[in-house]
Amino acid sequence: MHNLEMGIRGYGVTKDTNLLSPALDAINVADDRFGEIKMALDSQQYDPTQLEDLRKVYKEYMDYVLEMKRVADLDSMQRFKEMMKEDRGLQVFMKWIEKGVPIIEYEKALKAQANIEYQSAVNNNLYLQVFILLIGLPTLGYIIYKVQSDDRQRLSLLVKLEENNRRYIFNPGTEVAVTDPEHVIGNSIVNLQQASEFIENISEGKYTAQWTGLCEANQELNKTSLAGRLTNMRAQLEQMKREEERRLDQ
Repeated sequence: MHNLEMGIRGYGVTKDTNLLSPALDAINVADDRFGEIKMALDSQQYDPTQLEDLRKVYKEYMDYVLEMKRVADLDSMQRFKEMMKEDRGLQVFMKWIEKGVPIIEYEKALKAQANIEYQSAVNNNLYLQVFILLIGLPTLGYIIYKVQSDDRQRLSLLVKLEENNRRYIFNPGTEVAVTDPEHVIGNSIVNLQQASEFIENISEGKYTAQWTGLCEANQELNKTSLAGRLTNMRAQLEQMKREEERRLDQ
């Protein structure tokens, strides 16, 4: 509106096309601008008749401005002055107040409502976060406690397994340090395999079989363990074999 008014007045006085350019640009883009506004208002379910009334008045004024240009080009300055005195721009402005201002107020109301809904969503999100936090902290605490409790129980089982291995199968005499479950379980399997092989060797008369790891330093610790008993049994069988061989030699 401002570009139309100032552009045609400046052109009428000076015939400078540079001054007219803003007015012509405004005329060229008017349909596109009104189309964009209409699409936006349609999406917001606003009564389109208000905008159409304003568009009609604006179109009439654009035609009037083009007519003023034609008059100025003919150097009909008297007629040009008369047309300016009619002040059609004021009529468009009054129509804008009647039709355009309600549109602006409608947009402001939508924006205010959107802000209220946004703030409500933010508050609800905050409440939800607090609620999740209130639920999550005890749950997390329970999970940590449960994991730690399970770890303690698992560690206790491993310690008992290692102690039983040392008591009933073989005690290497080293410090009990249970940190790796695979090591404890693997060590149990190795001891059982060694016991099986030891028994197999004895049954085949191989009395030179030795229990790996059994030595003078831990011999006392293995008096009642499987390793100690098998070693004693091997020694007894070996002694019996020697006595039998001596009797046969006599």
